[in-house]
Amino acid sequence: MESTNIAREHSTGKSSNFGAAQNDLGPRVDSLREESSLHPIHLIGLVRFRGLCLLAFTLFLLSGPVPKHSDLIAAVLGFSLLSLLVVNSATTLLFGFLVRRTITIRVFHKPKKASGSLVGGDFFAHEDVTVSLAVGDGLLPPFYVLKISLIFDHPLEANVFQISGSIASQRFLLQNLRFPHRGVWNLIGYRIRLEDQLGLSRFSWDVALAPEDTSRFVCHPPAISQVDIPIMSSEMQSGDVQSEIAERKGDPFDLKRYHPSDGMKRILWKVYAKTGELISRHPERALMPEGDLLLYVVADEYDDDLAGTAIAYARQLEREQIRLWAACDGLSTAVPIANSAEKLEEYLIESVWASGHLSVAKSLAEISRLSERQTSRSASADPNRVVIFAPNKLVGNSLGSSYLLSIGQKLSQGGARPYFIITWKQAAADQTKKTELSPNAEFSPSMQSDFAAICARNGWGFILTESASARW
Repeated sequence: MESTNIAREHSTGKSSNFGAAQNDLGPRVDSLREESSLHPIHLIGLVRFRGLCLLAFTLFLLSGPVPKHSDLIAAVLGFSLLSLLVVNSATTLLFGFLVRRTITIRVFHKPKKASGSLVGGDFFAHEDVTVSLAVGDGLLPPFYVLKISLIFDHPLEANVFQISGSIASQRFLLQNLRFPHRGVWNLIGYRIRLEDQLGLSRFSWDVALAPEDTSRFVCHPPAISQVDIPIMSSEMQSGDVQSEIAERKGDPFDLKRYHPSDGMKRILWKVYAKTGELISRHPERALMPEGDLLLYVVADEYDDDLAGTAIAYARQLEREQIRLWAACDGLSTAVPIANSAEKLEEYLIESVWASGHLSVAKSLAEISRLSERQTSRSASADPNRVVIFAPNKLVGNSLGSSYLLSIGQKLSQGGARPYFIITWKQAAADQTKKTELSPNAEFSPSMQSDFAAICARNGWGFILTESASARW
């Protein structure tokens, strides 16, 4: 799709009956009546490359063989081609103004598949979204085609809607769009091109939506049902550890000699077949933390899997009735601290365009805000643990590793213990994609090992976990 800068202008709407389309195609996003006084016209590209080549050939005939050799055939051919170009360009210009004055466009969208718990027209990243363009009331001449491109406030490669034939009545065009990452993508206008099928001329113009008519495509990070990360809190209190065997409620991973009270189901029969000794499983001691947790997420636009993992972990904290105080990279200091998984997801979506800039000072300021908010709402002591989610590509290069280590050192000096949760995707373990978080740097497994060793020496928490998206 061609890029363009469009000033947002007000436009009026023309009433049409699109009720049936709304029922079938999801929520209505915007409606538009195109007025000639509102939208700029691109006349520079009126004659296309093929037309320019034909014009150059025509000028060659009329300036060369015709006057020099009195070539009658060249004269007839040259003047015929020149007439064709003039008539074609004039026709394109005339019908372009007519179509521009009369055409109406409406846009609908919905996920191609059901989006689980999402409401309205929201959808997940890397998920096909069906966009329907309702076009009507235009006067499209024969041998002409109308091409319509969607223009968003951020670069996006989108298919071009193409229509030919009559549009006196409503015509519906369907295309599947796939947004590359989470975020709020605003549809701010259209680029419309009227082209003749010979490829000689083109009339194009831009349609800018007014601010109140701007369409919002809300793209969520992938949904993850559960993550294998231990439940933690920022302060440990008495009663957190269930030490009695009778009260154990953890997973059945511990082994002991069989006791008749264990029951037959807990016996490891394969072990008995090899050794002749009865061994049974019993639950490990369950850690039942209470209180609050400070959570900070470092995720740029390419870290949707990390964002989904952090949101899933926040939901697990809510199920365990642990209060959450969360923030993320790129978040404005003017917005309140997130105190729920739903709010954290909202911030991860809205702040994606400002994320990806490594700033220790800004990150520490956000973590400080979390701490102040937590201590103002809790009667417990100052938090002694801060959980930080970060992608594997950070610990695998010098810039990202230095950023995280600097945060860890500052937190340690303030009496808090950083706990780094690093996520990685098996399909992209080489981390060759360069972003602002890792400019001009390749992923290095040795640097990851060095980072883990530094965390161990300083007594910081470190977990390397594979992201498991339910929708990728």
